[in-house]
Amino acid sequence: MKRKPFWALFTAILLLTTLFPSTALADYTYDGSIDCTSGTVTGGEGWRWDAGSSTLTIEANTTITVPAGSSYGINLPADAKLQLNGLVTIQADGSSGTFTGVQFAGDGEITGGSLTVTGGSSAVSVNGDLTLKGVIIAGTGTGIAFSTADPTLNGSLDGFLPACGRPFPSNPSLPY
Repeated sequence: MKRKPFWALFTAILLLTTLFPSTALADYTYDGSIDCTSGTVTGGEGWRWDAGSSTLTIEANTTITVPAGSSYGINLPADAKLQLNGLVTIQADGSSGTFTGVQFAGDGEITGGSLTVTGGSSAVSVNGDLTLKGVIIAGTGTGIAFSTADPTLNGSLDGFLPACGRPFPSNPSLPY
């Protein structure tokens, strides 16, 4: 009979700990463009660059604010991978003008999560082929801009808004 108060207290403490904030739900804000082509960048608030595998990983609930005068939110070298671990937003600081959300210098790959680009001229710009794996891309401006004459778009397009060379719809949740 003495075990009931112990289990009642244990259960109450366990329930209270579920109310504590979780770092998995953290919101990250990064003010500035991310340039992974310079060779000296390693990471910042909500993101990290692995030069060995040419992979930029961005955590869930990360907002990147592009400063005025920048032509891109994220600049990646050829054959780079962009891993999105949830919802990622790239937005203008209010005076940025036109910019590209994610820019690949050559072939590129975007995996997982959701990418929303607002205030930019295009969501993704690729100077080569692009592979998409389980990603949703939405935003304003041109969806995906290819700089090569004969590009290839690889991967599953489930949930992808087919906006190559034309504007995204004003409400990206509606069928296009």
